[in-house]
Amino acid sequence: MRLFLLGIMLAISTVVLSAQTRPLIGKVVDENDEGLIGANVKVEGTTQATATDVEGQYTVAVKTGSKVTLTISYIGYKTVAVEVGPDQNNIVTKMEVNSNVMDEVVIIGYGTAKKQSLTSSV
Repeated sequence: MRLFLLGIMLAISTVVLSAQTRPLIGKVVDENDEGLIGANVKVEGTTQATATDVEGQYTVAVKTGSKVTLTISYIGYKTVAVEVGPDQNNIVTKMEVNSNVMDEVVIIGYGTAKKQSLTSSV
């Protein structure tokens, strides 16, 4: 009998705990509205994080009824913080190119050099 009651209590607690979170679905797109593969999506203040799939889509679990902030980052783009309200479920985030991130670099057989310092003799 005790084992039966323990099983029922465990099932009820699982239902209660899963009811405290909701799925947040979103998509990360570039300047041409195409999905970005492998963009990092993190829920601030938690250890919840994920990466986008081949279409730029992601799903994270967030607390039900709470406002959260998502931090989205991708190499070559500016990091974006998106505030999501308690009633929002589908978020589309457009990333902006960060042109200051990289100078033009030329790879040569024995190292690297900036394009402006490279001479025509190479």
